[in-house]
Amino acid sequence: MKDSLLNEKNARILSDLSARYEADQREKQIALLEKDKELKDLTLAQQTEQLRVRTLEALRRKQQIGLLEKDKEIQSLEIARHQADYARQTAVTEQRENEVRLLTKDKQLQASLLERETFRRNAILGGLLALLIATGLIFYRLRERKKANTRLSNTLSELRRTQDQLIHSEKMATLGELTAGIAHEIKNPLNFVTNFSTLSGEMVDELETQVRSLSTAEVGAAGGNGDSEVLSILDDLKGNMSKIQEHGRRADGIVASMLLHARSQKGVRQESDINVLLKEAVQLAWHGMRAQVPDFTVDIHEQYAEGLPKIEVIPQEMSRVFLNLLSNAFQAVRKRSLQDGDGYSPIVEVRTAYHDGTQEVHIWDNGPGIPTEIREKIFQPFFTTKPTGEGTGLGLSLSYDIVVKGHGGEIYVESEEKTCSEFIVSLPGEFLA
Repeated sequence: MKDSLLNEKNARILSDLSARYEADQREKQIALLEKDKELKDLTLAQQTEQLRVRTLEALRRKQQIGLLEKDKEIQSLEIARHQADYARQTAVTEQRENEVRLLTKDKQLQASLLERETFRRNAILGGLLALLIATGLIFYRLRERKKANTRLSNTLSELRRTQDQLIHSEKMATLGELTAGIAHEIKNPLNFVTNFSTLSGEMVDELETQVRSLSTAEVGAAGGNGDSEVLSILDDLKGNMSKIQEHGRRADGIVASMLLHARSQKGVRQESDINVLLKEAVQLAWHGMRAQVPDFTVDIHEQYAEGLPKIEVIPQEMSRVFLNLLSNAFQAVRKRSLQDGDGYSPIVEVRTAYHDGTQEVHIWDNGPGIPTEIREKIFQPFFTTKPTGEGTGLGLSLSYDIVVKGHGGEIYVESEEKTCSEFIVSLPGEFLA
């Protein structure tokens, strides 16, 4: 019994040991499997990483291939474009060559037609030459006869004009001598009146000073309010003396203008440029007006005709005409400026023109204008539209004599009352050089 129990116990122990041994072996196998699995996982991870790297390299190479293909396409397009340009240029060149060939043929045809036309024209001209020679001889004789008639007519007109000027010069010389004598006779007593009125004014000033220097007691002793009456009388005397001086100066100006008006013409005709004379007159009139009225302003518009031929005139007298007209224009715009105030802009326009052998000078101003009822009187001697003491009435009369009687021209005025005035001087063509 003991042996059987011991055998069974040993058998159980052996079975336990074998089971434990098997269990240990299995655990070792499991551990080996796990390690093998870890190695396989590491290997798989390495392979995966290598696969990813290879995939990235493949993608990069694919992109490079795509870029290369695009570059290749671009180069292909450039090549195609260059080929198209070359083909187009070739076509244009061929077209131009064709056009050149056509033009050459056309030129050859035209040359052939021209030769034919030249031959026919020469034939016609040869037939007309004799007729033209005969006709030319006839026209030459007619033209020579016409020139001779024209020269005779011009000579006759010149003689008539010279005769009229000589008669006018004789009349003006006689009238000038008479006027000069009268003016000289008037000037002597006029000087006495002016000088003694000035001296009387100074004596009145001295007397007034003496009266004012009297003491109150002396005046009272003389009889009350006599000093005020004496001073009032002295004021009246001073006013009278100033009026005598003012009108004496005006009369002296009239006499001087009469002497100038009666002076015989001693100037010599010279070939002169009207534009140059007019420009000088504008400057002189402007500076003269500024000397009289320092605050005077005016907008001067100058327009001179180009290529104006020289004309035979007496330069000093024509300059005097332009100076008179410009001075009147400046005074007119000054008068309207004082009337209208700041809302008015004074303007004077000066221009020259050339029409059918006649030279014209236009002097325009936007002054108060000239009334219609006195427009025909402005060229009469001693007629003036200016206030008393500001004009003698001889400036326009003298200008009229110089232009019309001295140079055979015309001077006239166009005006709109309260708007503008324009004086026009026209010099005839027979004085042109």
